[in-house]
Amino acid sequence: MKKNLGYLLLVAVILAGCSNDEDNKVEADTVESSNPGKEKQANIIEGLELATTENNIIKFAQFIEKAKDDELVNQGIIDMSDSFLKNLLDEKDYKTFRVNNKEVHMINSISIDNKDIHKPILTEETKLKLDEMKQAIIDRNFARVDSIYNEGILIDHVEASAMYAYATYLQTEPKSQEASAILGIAVDPKYKGRFRDEIVEGITDTSYLAANPGQIAFIETDWKYIESLYEDFKETEDFYEQNKAEGEAERAAAVGQNPTIGMTAG
Repeated sequence: MKKNLGYLLLVAVILAGCSNDEDNKVEADTVESSNPGKEKQANIIEGLELATTENNIIKFAQFIEKAKDDELVNQGIIDMSDSFLKNLLDEKDYKTFRVNNKEVHMINSISIDNKDIHKPILTEETKLKLDEMKQAIIDRNFARVDSIYNEGILIDHVEASAMYAYATYLQTEPKSQEASAILGIAVDPKYKGRFRDEIVEGITDTSYLAANPGQIAFIETDWKYIESLYEDFKETEDFYEQNKAEGEAERAAAVGQNPTIGMTAG
């Protein structure tokens, strides 16, 4: 009887323990489900870690944006964002900053101490590349000009684009109204950067008129009207070319059609 009683007590203790474990699990699940923000934050941090491993700035910025929208930004996320941008700087991956400006802005938007840390570095590096591009043009090293321009840091940079257009003009032979027009269309009339005088000289060049008296020259130093003027000229030129081609086609079709001496009426 005592054995049976002891056995029953043991079973009761085990069942009570199981009951407590189950209660604790239910309580833990209830606490976790009552704090969905913590779970979301954990998912965001996991996504940021993966984007960091992949060095994927777009994905990283998307998770930063989600953290901001859900008001889940904490110091850990801020530290991760600062570290992510600093790593790009350490690797001198300036192209990423230039090409993904929107994403960089999003990542920077939560930073406190290191906000826009890349800007002075990017400015200095841009200046160095512009000087390098200028020297390559002076040396007529157009392959180097192309390489610098397409590295990425100078993408959409006004001065780089103007110099690249000028380098293209210098390689165009013989010089022509079209070469001058393309240069004028590519460069903003208010441009004041490197090679400004040389660019104006290229746009207003008249040397090709001797060999092409039918063309026009852009002799104004303010060339904002060039695109429309050139388009008008091309439309007129195309019109005459079309009429000329049609006239030649009509004459060719008429060969053998006109009556000649000796022919009799049908």
